[in-house]
This record gives sequence, C-alpha cells and structure tokens, in this order.
Amino acid sequence: MMKLLLTGATGAIGGGALRACLAHPQITKIVAFVRRALPEEISSNPKLETVLVEDFSNWTENLLDRHLDASAMIWYVHLLIYFKRFRTAVL
Repeated sequence: MMKLLLTGATGAIGGGALRACLAHPQITKIVAFVRRALPEEISSNPKLETVLVEDFSNWTENLLDRHLDASAMIWYVHLLIYFKRFRTAVL
C-alpha cells in the first residue's frame, strides 16, 4: 500500500503522471493538490482525493499534517506563474 501526494495534476505533465499513478497497482491512494477541478472521468476514481489549493506558495500546517502518512510526493508546478509576479523590466 502506498499513499502518494501529487501537485500539478491539472497540467499536461502532471496529468500524465496522475494517470500513470492511478494505473499503478501498488499505489493505493493519491492526493492531488490542484488549482482547479479535474475532469469527472479522473476525479471519480476511488484512489483519488483532490485538494483545491489557491496559492502553492502558502502551505498551512493543517493541510500538511493530514498527509504525514504519505510514502512519496511528486511535485510539478509550473514556475512561470511565480516568475510573472516578480518580473521587472530593465530598459
């Protein structure tokens, strides 16, 4: 039995990782931290729990404490989102 945490499941790469993990027989539970809802055909899988996260730069203790029993984590969040926030123009 393995519980896996996953970020980035709504994107192309993270979504591919999610589908592969759902098909893997040794992974029994996947907690996907997402910005928006996943398609019904994926979200209805009994192995999957989704957690909506508005800001991936702010993780609360309560959110993390509920998943201390996870065996692994796959982290894929596109960093361009964060770079756009802090970008400055140099002329």
